[in-house]
Amino acid sequence: MSLLSVKDLHTSFFTDAGEVRAVNGMSFDLDRGRTLGIVGESGSGKSVTAYSILQILADTGRIVSGSIQLDGQELVNAGEKVMHDIRGNRISIKTVQWMVKKYLGEAGLEYKNYSTHKLRHTAATLMYQSGEVDIRVLKDILGHEQLNTTQIYTHVSNEHMEEAMAANPLAEVMPPKKKRMKAKEEEDGK
Repeated sequence: MSLLSVKDLHTSFFTDAGEVRAVNGMSFDLDRGRTLGIVGESGSGKSVTAYSILQILADTGRIVSGSIQLDGQELVNAGEKVMHDIRGNRISIKTVQWMVKKYLGEAGLEYKNYSTHKLRHTAATLMYQSGEVDIRVLKDILGHEQLNTTQIYTHVSNEHMEEAMAANPLAEVMPPKKKRMKAKEEEDGK
């Protein structure tokens, strides 16, 4: 079985002017431990083939038909969770660039004045501040070794840290020595 098998891949972009067929019937098999080079003229669909495999096409792009299998697992219509696991946890530079172009473009903002590094961390900060993403998940996404690095880059406030500590189910648990010290303080205070 091939590591990667692409069969009769058709990818198109749907614009106001109509359908633009970018990949028309691409097929290949890539065995484990082998290297594959895709050669072609500018605009022949090399990059769109790769984007189709990773499923990072622009909003107007869609895999129209065909099959993409990785280790026997079908990737076409596999879902974002599966693709996230395949692509890996860290947000790659190319993925950040694509995301930035997509979302800033939709918002009518200019993205060319910012480094990918800055944009990746800004996106992580926004995810964290929205309250939807745990700081430990962001640590993995950003590829940081230490949690405190992620806290610095995502601008975790002292208020956020205090809220997190208060929400910790173990916040009220004290080691025996601290319990004795607290009891003594309360006793001395009476």
